[in-house]
Amino acid sequence: MGLIRHIPNTITLLNLVSGVFGIIYAAKGEIACAFAFMLAAAIFDMLDGAAARGLKAYSAIGKELDSLADLVSFGVLPSFMLFIKMQETFMGPLFVTYIPLLAVPCAALRLARFNTDEKQSHGFKGLPVPAAAMFIGSIATIMELFELGWIHNIMAGSFLAMPIVVYIACRLMLSRLPMVSLKSFSKNSDDRLSCSRGRLITVFTIPIAAGLAVLLAFLDNGFMPALAAGTCAMFTMYIMANTINCIFGFKARKAE
Repeated sequence: MGLIRHIPNTITLLNLVSGVFGIIYAAKGEIACAFAFMLAAAIFDMLDGAAARGLKAYSAIGKELDSLADLVSFGVLPSFMLFIKMQETFMGPLFVTYIPLLAVPCAALRLARFNTDEKQSHGFKGLPVPAAAMFIGSIATIMELFELGWIHNIMAGSFLAMPIVVYIACRLMLSRLPMVSLKSFSKNSDDRLSCSRGRLITVFTIPIAAGLAVLLAFLDNGFMPALAAGTCAMFTMYIMANTINCIFGFKARKAE
């Protein structure tokens, strides 16, 4: 058991290392490579929790280490990716290109709140940092890989497009909006109903949106643009599905 108990933390460190390499590649302007490392970090982020549960190797240091790794891989990395891309392409005032960096302190606050809130063991209050990272990072990658497309022109040319994207991600991370966790089920009946409804919306909308995005992108641009477009569609729909779930849940409670 001596070595086995270190396996989850080792996987968490691979998450951290992936984030560091992603930042290095983003600094070189290789946004697509940085995105690939962010996806690798996301895989390790899922595996470390599964390993801890499967091996029953929970530890206090593991929880803190996970949040530190997430801050680098899903806080600093996607913000830096969008910052670098906006520095290269944005045609508006220079100060606007620094707005993506605001996601870093928001991610830190969100992770700190998660670590101290025992109620978030079955669901989330506020947008999870990895989901926000995929939302922001995929948009930066789309700007990189669709350089001559109309999507890129809107993102790079609009004064408000990227600040709005960053504001949405930051606002949702710091909100108390209930977000469905697809990895666990609540024992509370009200939470279970809300989660079931949220999962139903999520399960039906995300694959459809992601599938269409991947198909359209792959037909014209190849694998990596399709992966970025699919990721962006998935997490956009995740955000929308949870928002719809909360609206209907609020109306149902108000009617009662």
